[in-house]
Amino acid sequence: YTSMIPIAGDQVTNDIAFALRTPTQNAEEIKITLGTVLSNQVEEGEFIDIPGFGERPDRQIDRKNLAEVVEARYEELFHFIHHEISHSGFAGLIPAGYVITGGGAKMKGLIQLAEKILQAPTRLGMPQFVQGFTEIVNNPAYSTSVGLLLYGQEQQYHNRYQYNVSGDKGFWFKVKNWFRNHF
Repeated sequence: YTSMIPIAGDQVTNDIAFALRTPTQNAEEIKITLGTVLSNQVEEGEFIDIPGFGERPDRQIDRKNLAEVVEARYEELFHFIHHEISHSGFAGLIPAGYVITGGGAKMKGLIQLAEKILQAPTRLGMPQFVQGFTEIVNNPAYSTSVGLLLYGQEQQYHNRYQYNVSGDKGFWFKVKNWFRNHF
C-alpha cells in the first residue's frame, strides 16, 4: 500500500518563515536548532533571536510561539497519516507501530506527538547495514534513500540467483545439462 501526504518538513519551514517573517534559510536553521513539536514543554518567556533581513534589525520572539507554529503543522500531518491508514484497511495490522524517517523526523518531541495521535508505538528510523560514510548517512533524512538502495541491491542479487537457477542460460542449467549428457 502506498499513499502520499502533501505535508512534510519543507511545509513546516515555510510556516515558520511566514510566521516569523524571515527567509526560508533562516527558518530552516531555526526549525532545526530551536524547534520542538511540543509547545507545552517550552516555558513562557524563553526568547529566541531572529536574524534581521535586509534593512530590518534582529529581533526576539517567544520560543513558545515558534513551538505552536511547528506543533500545529505536525499535528495536521499526523492526523492525515492516521486518517490515511484508517481508510487503507491496515490500521489493525500494524501492532509493532510506526517508523518515522526523513529530515523532519529529528524534530524534538516528534515521536511523543506521533504516538499520541497515531495511538501506536513509534520510533525514529535510521539507516542500518551501511558501511562507509556512516557519519554522513546515519541520519533519518537518508533512511528512505539508503533503504531503497539496499532493497535494490538485494533484489539484484536475488534476481541474478533466480535467473541462474531457473533460466535457460544460467550456470546451474549448464551444469545440469553437462551431467545429463555425460552420465
